[in-house]
Order: sequence, then structure tokens, then C-alpha cells
Amino acid sequence: MDLGRLILSRPYYKTDPITGGGPAQYISAEHKLSESWKEQAHNVKLVGHSDLNGWGDAFQIQVSKGICYVAASGVNGHDGLTILDVSDPSKPTILNQISDSPGARTHKVLKINDDIMITNSELRPNLREKYPELKGGMKVFDISDPINPKFLRYVETDGMGIHRPIYDRERQLMYSSGYRDGFDKKILLIHDMKDPANPAFIGQGWVEGQKDGESYSWDNSIVQNEAWCH
Repeated sequence: MDLGRLILSRPYYKTDPITGGGPAQYISAEHKLSESWKEQAHNVKLVGHSDLNGWGDAFQIQVSKGICYVAASGVNGHDGLTILDVSDPSKPTILNQISDSPGARTHKVLKINDDIMITNSELRPNLREKYPELKGGMKVFDISDPINPKFLRYVETDGMGIHRPIYDRERQLMYSSGYRDGFDKKILLIHDMKDPANPAFIGQGWVEGQKDGESYSWDNSIVQNEAWCH
């Protein structure tokens, strides 16, 4: 069932081809303005818009009690997290912006409860040599003051950091994808969130064939070695 869709009018950037492909195609490639998208709408009406002060394209959004947290990434920037007042949806107003290192992307945000928020800090592969001090993982914020989050701690993970976190409120578990030593590409990561300010890694899952030494469990002639958890 098609409930509705909206495509905003905005510049379209065509990615230059990159030898080797992979994440480089959308993380730090050069882009050229080639044409514009025309606005299209079906069962949806645009009532407001924010350019986030140029802080990237909206990627993941959490809204609660009139406050909107926008984690952004894209060809327009990877600057970090934007906080907006959306109590009047027709006039979204930027209240605060929290930057991340140019060598990382904060494009995932997850509100655990009214006091704790998680963002990812995912390394940009093409810039790892330029920012060797950066470690992949997640950031934990105190949002008891929802407009002015207070950074509490950084939780380091293997590889480039967590991706697409989802919170199981009943079990108080956070699921995400990410890299682990001994595995090929991203697998499922599980963190215990009973103490939301202190995420604790407790488990992992993977597709058979991702672990070092395992044989592929999929038809390699179709997907080659590209089966992984996203």
C-alpha cells in the first residue's frame, strides 16, 4: 500500500566514477551539479523545510516533544548532529548543532529515553590516514536538557564504528551493525542498555561465511563475497 511520498526540489549531484568502488563512492567522492530534481508529491504535503545550515542531507531523525534530532550525511556535508524546534512544523528552527570530526560521520541518532541519546561516530574510510587518532564507535549524551546535550562518554568498537542502531525497549538491548576483528564486513552487534549511560557489548551475530575460516553459506556466483549485515 502506497501511503505517500515526497521528493523535494533540490540539486542533484552525480557521483564521479571511482576505481575500486565500495564506500568511497558516497563517502568522499567529488560530485558535480548536473541537474535538479523536480518536487513530486503523492498523498503528502510539504509544510516546512530547513537546510540545516548546510550540515548535510537529513539521514536519521528522532522527534520527541517538539524537539527534532537530525543526524546527517551526504554529498552536502558530514558535519554532525542538528537539533531543531519543530513544535510548529511549518517553521523548523535550528536550536543547536554538534559537530563531529571531519574524519567521521554522525549520521545515526537513537534516543534511548528522555535522558540518554546515542549517536554513531563512523570513520570515513578514505580519511583514516589523515585522522589516525580517530576510533570507531558511538557517543553517549545526557539529554535531560534536550537542547543542550552533554557529552558523557565515547564507547569504542572494532573497525569503523556502529551503523543503523535500533533499540529494543522491552529487552533493553541495542542492535546495530559494525565490524569485529575476525569477521569479514559488518556483522550484528548487541549492546546491553540496562544502564543506558554505559552501553555494554554482550553479543554478536553473523551470516555463516563471514567469520574467518568459515565457508560461504550463500551462492557465491550471485553475491560473490558481499553477504553481510547492514
